[in-house]
Amino acid sequence: MAVSEDFYRPTDVVNLWGDPTKARAELGWNPQKTTFEQLVKLMVENDMRKVAADDAASRVHTNLAEYLEKGLVK
Repeated sequence: MAVSEDFYRPTDVVNLWGDPTKARAELGWNPQKTTFEQLVKLMVENDMRKVAADDAASRVHTNLAEYLEKGLVK
């Protein structure tokens, strides 16, 4: 695997810690009962709702076209 510095984000952190209280209250999430697959499904469904709500798909298309022009992705 090769890592491109073009995509490195120095603000990324190695370890993240959080309080799951809000996830339990708003999503009904329980780390002892939610499988990894269910967690991924919840995350994707939430992202899809956001994309539909704010027309993010058009911005993704615009960004992808720009990245292709610059040769950043193939």
